[in-house]
Amino acid sequence: MDPKLKRLLDQVGGELLPPEFANEVPAEETIVNVGASILQIYKAPSQQWAGVMIINGSEVGRIAECQTEREVEDTAREQGFIPDLIEKHDE
Repeated sequence: MDPKLKRLLDQVGGELLPPEFANEVPAEETIVNVGASILQIYKAPSQQWAGVMIINGSEVGRIAECQTEREVEDTAREQGFIPDLIEKHDE
């Protein structure tokens, strides 16, 4: 099993679908529905980049005052937050 998938399943207490059902659920929805760690990146009113860190649907932290979207991602990882999904919003 892919280590990243195993880590995600361990975090949420999930189980894999049997192989005969694997193609019935799109991968993106599967990740979100099992409580993925998500980093939402957006441009703040200050025109700087910011981010919201979410695990299992709950906000666990914020990042602000970054010059680039990549800086938000790097800052999250430096804080030990490894997102399963990154959502980028223009506003």
